[in-house]
Amino acid sequence: MKRERYTRRNLPPEFADTSRWRRVDVEALPEEQQTRFCRLQLAIQTYLQSGSLKTASALSHVPKSSILDQLNRCVSIAADGQLWGWAGLLRSVPVKAYERRIGVPRGAPGAARGFAGAFSKFLEEHQAIRDELDAIILGNARRGKIREAGISIKSVAKTFRELCVTQGIHEDEYPLNSKSCGRKSIERYMKNLVEEELIAGTRARYGDEAARRLSIGTGMSRAPLNVAPYDAGGMDAHKIDCIGCVVIPGPAGHQSVAIDRLWLVVHVEEVSKAIIGYSVAIRKEPSSATIEQTLICTGEQWRPRALSIPGLRYAEGSGLPSGVIPELMGCFPAVIKLDNAAPHFAVRIAENARRRTGCVLAWGGIGRWEHNKVVERLFRTLESYGFHRLPSTTGSNPNDPLKANAIEEAIEHAITWEALLDLTDVIVAEYNATKSRGLGGRSPLEVLRDHLHALEPSFLPRCLPPPTSSQPELGIVVETRTVRGNQSQGRRPYVELDRCHYTSPLLARSFGLIGTQIRVHVRESDMRIVVAFFASGGELGTLRAQGAWGNIPHTREMRKQINALCDAGELCWGPGDDPVRKLLQYLADKAYRDAQRRPRKISRTATQLAEAAHSSGLAVPAASAPGLTPATAQEPLPRPRPMPTTLKKPTWKSVT
Repeated sequence: MKRERYTRRNLPPEFADTSRWRRVDVEALPEEQQTRFCRLQLAIQTYLQSGSLKTASALSHVPKSSILDQLNRCVSIAADGQLWGWAGLLRSVPVKAYERRIGVPRGAPGAARGFAGAFSKFLEEHQAIRDELDAIILGNARRGKIREAGISIKSVAKTFRELCVTQGIHEDEYPLNSKSCGRKSIERYMKNLVEEELIAGTRARYGDEAARRLSIGTGMSRAPLNVAPYDAGGMDAHKIDCIGCVVIPGPAGHQSVAIDRLWLVVHVEEVSKAIIGYSVAIRKEPSSATIEQTLICTGEQWRPRALSIPGLRYAEGSGLPSGVIPELMGCFPAVIKLDNAAPHFAVRIAENARRRTGCVLAWGGIGRWEHNKVVERLFRTLESYGFHRLPSTTGSNPNDPLKANAIEEAIEHAITWEALLDLTDVIVAEYNATKSRGLGGRSPLEVLRDHLHALEPSFLPRCLPPPTSSQPELGIVVETRTVRGNQSQGRRPYVELDRCHYTSPLLARSFGLIGTQIRVHVRESDMRIVVAFFASGGELGTLRAQGAWGNIPHTREMRKQINALCDAGELCWGPGDDPVRKLLQYLADKAYRDAQRRPRKISRTATQLAEAAHSSGLAVPAASAPGLTPATAQEPLPRPRPMPTTLKKPTWKSVT
């Protein structure tokens, strides 16, 4: 269909507004082309203003027909849907694609001539071949066919030739009569199709990760989610690129046993890029309790640790905002961004934490790391600050040259989990006090102070309201328990949690409560004490674990582990023993034996031992397993080689 030829009379008003046309950097053109461009531009402007081709031609010395030709080039539609504008005056700009008007060339191979535009014409006449070719390039599913990942141009050209033969194309017909069977045309068509079908084409040619990355850097402005500090924050977990160990005393000396890499969970405020809370998990995978502990750290006042590494100290003014800026203690962002990790969907996060903090939880799409890009970028910064500088680093990837015998280095230098916890706290604290070019040469803490102490503060810190019986603090699990007891048998009232009796002086003499249900608030990070409430909401008071369970801090996970070991017959204790100490002793003995059998491997038991020692605050006990070899002999010493028989026995001269 022939396009309408425009003149000033039928030119749409929106096309005639040259101020909205695409501009050209005239200075970048050669001098000869500059002169031509300026003459044509003057001619079109004069014609659109006066409506007289004669006046425009006389003023610019451009023929009347050329003025209309160039005007129609300028108002042609480009591939982006906009007018070509002044760029249409450039000779190098093809304002419309070449369209072949005659049929495709025929003739014997090598004798046919005139192939310009033949490939496009051929695809127009053979829609089935075109559809099949598009499916091959874009990796679309086809019945009875398996998609080839990252298919090459050579394979596409071969398949295209087979399609032509299947569809009845003869040897004297295009493209079979061309020298390369249209390979160059296929290459151009393939490139254009991948650009037109950007997402599908990128996924087929370069993989899902490249296709997902196309969603960022589009040049489109998005509605701002945060305009002031504490509007939005992000949380994510990262496996520290470093190996640590636990040092176990034993009858043959101290033994260093490698443990799993620690998990670091951080909570980052997006405007200042400050870390407002974090937690470290000494375990194979982080749990919802680890995520919740990060939120607890956000709301609590930060205090420096008592560092165990000689020479390690906090930089002046470093720390978390809750510890160095009093106004921000107990503050939470309005929105918290999370990824699709399973712990983020746990009830204690998706329901309990959301209700307590009042924050909106925003989960990103699967594989969409850019949803929480601030946190993702932060991890690389923290690693380069500290963990990649340790001899036991695992590097950032399998090909990182920094990665070299991480387990051996951790054991040799006794890089303990306590030292890694100290280093983590110092790195996080100093990051908040480090100036950054992205923040205008200020540190995250300085950005927060500037927003707070400006003449017109940009935000009002939002602190959490006090907890209630219906909405307890973070880390508290509410359960309903029945009061047990029997006055005729002399059994005072109590409640049972995980095979342990809890009571208090008040409950112990309240026999009237036997058989009734009460609500128990359990802090799973320390099971020694729980808080009880009546069903009506009134507070009953604090209940303490009876017997040895009430002496040493322990988590609910540790208690369940102890109970499971008892059921399996692997752990037992007497009346005067403490179950928590017995667990640490059991883990220490087992980890010591693991190190004797596999001295250069990570021990899952040693990881559990480090977690138990961290949760209880107890020191790692000495191993007492029998039949242990010296700790220094973690690798068998080489046996002395016999002297070769070809050598003469040396004769030693005596000295008198």
